[in-house]
Amino acid sequence: MTPFRSAFIRVHRWAGLTVGLLAIFLAVTGGWIVLRPLLDPLTYPQLMVIPPCAQPRSIDALAAAARNAHPQGKVLYVFRYASPTASSMVRFSDADQVYVDTCSGKVLGHQAHYGGLYGTAEGLHRFLFVDAGVGMPIIGTTSLVMALVMAAGGLFLWWPRRKGAWRSALTFNPRLTGGAFAFKLHTTVGAYAAAIVFVVAATAVPLSLGWAKNALFTLTATTDMTESASRAAAARKHREAASSAAVIPMQTAWDEARGKIGGPLLWGSVRYPLKGSPIEIAMVEQGAPHEEARSVVYVDPRTGAIVDFHPWATLNAGTKLYYWLLALHTGHFGGVFVQCLMLAGMIAVAVLGYTGIDSFLRREFRRRAAALTRPRGPGNRVAGDGAQRTRMVLHSRPSAPRRTRHL
Repeated sequence: MTPFRSAFIRVHRWAGLTVGLLAIFLAVTGGWIVLRPLLDPLTYPQLMVIPPCAQPRSIDALAAAARNAHPQGKVLYVFRYASPTASSMVRFSDADQVYVDTCSGKVLGHQAHYGGLYGTAEGLHRFLFVDAGVGMPIIGTTSLVMALVMAAGGLFLWWPRRKGAWRSALTFNPRLTGGAFAFKLHTTVGAYAAAIVFVVAATAVPLSLGWAKNALFTLTATTDMTESASRAAAARKHREAASSAAVIPMQTAWDEARGKIGGPLLWGSVRYPLKGSPIEIAMVEQGAPHEEARSVVYVDPRTGAIVDFHPWATLNAGTKLYYWLLALHTGHFGGVFVQCLMLAGMIAVAVLGYTGIDSFLRREFRRRAAALTRPRGPGNRVAGDGAQRTRMVLHSRPSAPRRTRHL
C-alpha cells in the first residue's frame, strides 16, 4: 500500500466519523422529502386536490379568499399549477400557506411553509433551526466533504487494482458475518451509490455557499441572472416607477406575463411587490428541460407595463447551469425515476454511515483486545507499575540449566 493511499484511508475514515454524521442527517431529511411532489397530494388531498373546472378564479380573488381566512401577515406569493385538479397556494409573510380551490375560491385549509409531514423535514434539511449565516455554510461544507472525500474518495479506495477483482468487488457475499459482513456491505453499497451521492452532494455546494456560486459564474464568464439577482437588478432599474404601492390587479400583471409566455405551464407564481420593486411573475412551460427552467417577467405595479423579461431560452450559460444544479439537487428533473434513484442514494448514505461506524468500532475493539493479550516482555511494558510488572516477567523466566562439572 502506498503512503498516499494509507494516509487517505485515515482521512476518509475520520471524515466519515465526524462530518459524516452531519451528512447522514442531511441524507435522511433529504430522502424524506425527495418524493414530496408525488406524495404531497396523496398525503394532503383535502388541501391540494380539487374537482376540475374550465374557468379558474383570478389571482386577486384567490388572494382575497386566503386573506379573509388568514388576516395576519401579508400576501407574498400566489402559486398556480398546471393540473386541473390542483388547488392554488397563497403564501404569507408569516410563513403560513393557505390552499384555495382554484375554481370556487373556497379556502381548503392552511399549513406552515415548513410544517406538516414533509415541510418539517425540509426545514430540518435546510438547518432552519439556526441562523442562515451559520446553517448554510454548514450544509455547503458538509456537502463538499461528502462529495470529494466520502463519495469520490471512497470510490478511489474501493477501485480494484486487478482486472480479475472486479466481479468480487461488485458482488456482495451474504454468507459473511461480523466485521467482514459490515466492511463488505460498506464497500459494495458505496461502489453502487457513489455516483448518486456525489451528484446530490456536489450540486448542494453552489446552492448553499456564496463563494461557490460566485465561482460558478466566474468560471463560465457570465453574470448572475438567477431569480434573486434579476429581481434586485429590476428593482434598481425601475425603482422610481415601482416606488408606489401596487394599484393594478395582480390578474392584469399575470395576463401581461402570459402574453409573453403563452404556452401551457407546469407552474407559475406571482410575487407581490415590496416597496421599490416591480411585480415578479415566474413561469415554467410544459416541455421545459426541467421544473426549474423558469422564465421571469417583471411588471410595473402602477402602469402594468413590462419592465424586464428574462425568458429561459435567453439566460446565459452560468445561470442555466445554476438552475440545472438546483433541479438535480431537488429531484425536479427526470420525474419519479430520478427521484427514486435519489432516495436510494440517500438510504445508501445511512447504510454507509452505519457500516462505517460498525467497522471502525470492531477494528478498535480488536486492536485493544490484541494489546491486552500480547505477550509481555522487557520491551512490552504496559500501563501501571511498569517497573514491578517488568520484574515479574523477568522472575518468571525459566532459569538456564546448570552445567555439571566433571572431575
